[in-house]
Amino acid sequence: VIGILTQKDARTEDPQAGDLYTVGCAARILKVIKLAKDNFSVILQGVSRFEATAFEGAEPFLSAKVKAVPDPTTADVELDALVMNLKDIAKRVVKLMPELPKEAGALVDSVTEAGHLADLMTSNLELEVAEKQDVLETFDLKARTRKVLQFLSRQLEVLKVRERINTQVQEEMGRNQREYVLRQQLKAIKEELDGKIDTLHFDEAWLPHAAFHDFYGDYHAIGADRPRCKESMIFSTQSTHKLLAGLSQASQILVQDAENNHLDRDVF
Repeated sequence: VIGILTQKDARTEDPQAGDLYTVGCAARILKVIKLAKDNFSVILQGVSRFEATAFEGAEPFLSAKVKAVPDPTTADVELDALVMNLKDIAKRVVKLMPELPKEAGALVDSVTEAGHLADLMTSNLELEVAEKQDVLETFDLKARTRKVLQFLSRQLEVLKVRERINTQVQEEMGRNQREYVLRQQLKAIKEELDGKIDTLHFDEAWLPHAAFHDFYGDYHAIGADRPRCKESMIFSTQSTHKLLAGLSQASQILVQDAENNHLDRDVF
């Protein structure tokens, strides 16, 4: 069994004690796969939470005194209700994600402990590291389950919007060609999200490249014939490395002001 702690900044190549969160997971090593020299893939199975109370040494690896933080085993009516809600929303999310196996819903039903269910949901949600760490550091089961419910409800709303956008596009496109489909997707995304977030960010093909390549056509978010959003600004990142290997990862950012909001150039 080893202790796993998350880095506060993933870009730190040689993290020390101060670069790590103090709440982590004890885990069993199930399998180690060597990918290349000094490069391994490790499959772990989480066992329980722990809190590092003091770091003792850094060689040959970090070591620390830890305190186990087991989940409480008691339950009550409120916690049971929270678990039922969490399972219900989780199964609705699974139905809206066809890329997930059908067995995912049955897996949700098979988990009976509130803490295990909340942790399972958190590990499979697209959350920022800080958000997942916040759930990990929430020891109270009711508070943890409520947090995961909020994250899962947010994911459900995003999936509903995606499904609504796809439905709008399918209803409008009929038998028209791919160009119409792509333009309608851009239009639907702008209409659906305008005002709900500050900026819409599109990653696109470099405009000069697209002009000489029929595959790209003129499928860009910003253009003379593209409607301007009322509230949300449009950011378009166009990567030149798709064409020029000598400018590796170079890119340009185009910004289109909304009708009612404008770019703060000093902050940008």
